[in-house]
Amino acid sequence: MADDKNARDFYKLRYAAEAEALQIKVFSEADPGYFGQGSWTSTADYDRLFDWLDAGPEHVVLDIASGGGAPALRLAERRGCKVAGIDRSADAVAAASRRAADHGLADRVAFKAADAAARLPFDDRSFDAIVSVDGLIHLPDRPRVLAEWARVLKPGGRLAFTDQIVTGPIMNTELAVRAPDFTFLITHPGYNEDLLAAAGFDLLRREDLTGTIAWLARGHWQARERHREALVALEGQERFEVLTAYRRMAETLATERRLSHVAFLARRRG
Repeated sequence: MADDKNARDFYKLRYAAEAEALQIKVFSEADPGYFGQGSWTSTADYDRLFDWLDAGPEHVVLDIASGGGAPALRLAERRGCKVAGIDRSADAVAAASRRAADHGLADRVAFKAADAAARLPFDDRSFDAIVSVDGLIHLPDRPRVLAEWARVLKPGGRLAFTDQIVTGPIMNTELAVRAPDFTFLITHPGYNEDLLAAAGFDLLRREDLTGTIAWLARGHWQARERHREALVALEGQERFEVLTAYRRMAETLATERRLSHVAFLARRRG
C-alpha cells in the first residue's frame, strides 16, 4: 500500500545516520529539553507520563511504538526499571538497540521488531506497566489493541498513553496535510474511556496536552525554515515542503483546539 511505503520511507530517513545531526539541531531548537524523542510530546510531558507509571527497579515496562529508543532509555534511567520496546520499523529497532548499548543500558532495555496491531510476542501478564506515546493513533482496531494490552499487563498494572481527539470541525484536506505519510484513526471525546472500561481498565487520569503540541509544532516548522537549505539537500524540495506544511497544520489545528492531544492513565482491573 502507498501508505506503508510512505511510512517506510519516512522512518528510513528519520533513522539514517546522515540525518541524525540535523535532526538533533531542529528538534533541540523546537524543545530545549529535547532528549532524542521523535513524537509530538515534550520532554516535560514524557517525564510526567513516566512518573504516572509508578515503576521502580522491580518492575518491567513495555514501550509500544518505541521508535529510536530514547524515551525507553530515559524511562529506565528515570525510574530504574527494565523496559522492553517494540516498533514495526526495523530501522528504528536497530537505532534503538545501538543507543541502548551506547548508554550502557542493554542489560535493562531491549528492543524488538513487532507489529503492535497484531498479537504481541509476549506471554500473559508479562508487564507491570505499559506506555505508548503517540502510537495508538496508528492502530485502528482499538478494541483489539486494548484487549491485547490488558492481556500482557499484570492485574493492577498501569497504562499510560497519548491520543489525538477531534474537538472541532476539520476538513479532509487539512487532515491530509496533518498526516501525509500514515493511515491513522482519530476519535471523538469519550471513545477511549468507553473502550478502556470494556477492556478491563479503570481510568485514573485524563490530561489535555494540546497547548504543548501547538508550541512544539510552531517550534518545529520555524526551526525547519531556519535550516531550509540543509534539509532540502537531505529531503529534497518537495519532501521538505510536505513535512514543513504538516507541522504548520499541526500548530493551526492545536491552536484552534480542533484536534486535541490528550494523555490517559488507566489501571488494569483484577
